[in-house]
Amino acid sequence: MTWIDENSNINGTSSAKCPNCGASIFYNEKLGKLVCAMCGGLFDPESMKSAGRIENRDTEAAGHEEDNKQEFVCDSCGAAVVTDYNTSATFCAFCGSPTLINRRLSKCFRPDKLIPFKISKEEAIENYLKWAKTQKGIPKKFTSESVLSKITGYYIPFWLIDANCISEVSGTGQKYQGENIENYQIDRTLVYNVRRVPFDGCKKISNTLMEAIEPFDYKEIKDYNDMYLPGFFAQRYDLSALDMMDIIRIRLDSYAEGIVKHLSAKEYDSFKAACMVP
Repeated sequence: MTWIDENSNINGTSSAKCPNCGASIFYNEKLGKLVCAMCGGLFDPESMKSAGRIENRDTEAAGHEEDNKQEFVCDSCGAAVVTDYNTSATFCAFCGSPTLINRRLSKCFRPDKLIPFKISKEEAIENYLKWAKTQKGIPKKFTSESVLSKITGYYIPFWLIDANCISEVSGTGQKYQGENIENYQIDRTLVYNVRRVPFDGCKKISNTLMEAIEPFDYKEIKDYNDMYLPGFFAQRYDLSALDMMDIIRIRLDSYAEGIVKHLSAKEYDSFKAACMVP
């Protein structure tokens, strides 16, 4: 275990070092933990004990496993599309621009897991046309051949976050007995964990849009295999889990609020929280 070096360096300063890799670690006020940006380790500030890990990816150049893939970069919006060499990218799936620059992958592209597509392009077009028929005033261009030809399966990168959570809540629960109201003081500590909370790692796609298609069927999840990629586009992530600490914290806090209300108030007719600390 590495602690702050008490032997001063030539400048008279020192910094805490990561017990895992020896890199400098810094306090993250959003997590309340010391974070190593090099290996993703999380540590308790007081004890320096491990408090989890946020995986850090794409820290090296693409290797031989990526030799069968190509990367197209949009000259208009900068989006990056990864395909196998049998799939030609003729337009940007984000802005529609036909100006794409083909380049070798600059960093590794190898997800751990993926949920494979289950419908063909023809089925997707059929479903899209059925939907379009139910929409009044839809522009004719939306169902033109030029638009339909651009319907393509697109793998979006997600981070799946596991977290051990503690929520402290105090407040008043009420039970109605006819005209009488009974008040109960509540002080509880809830310990629970969440698994595989998804956060999309693509700047170009709205988080609201991605959350709208949840929940995902994790029973269909597979180990990543290159054979799932041919014929489809894939976005290489441009947001790491460390980049999304604000979003992750907000969502986990929202989960905590829902769990607290469900577990601490369901036996009462009404519940008013005086204080809740996720």
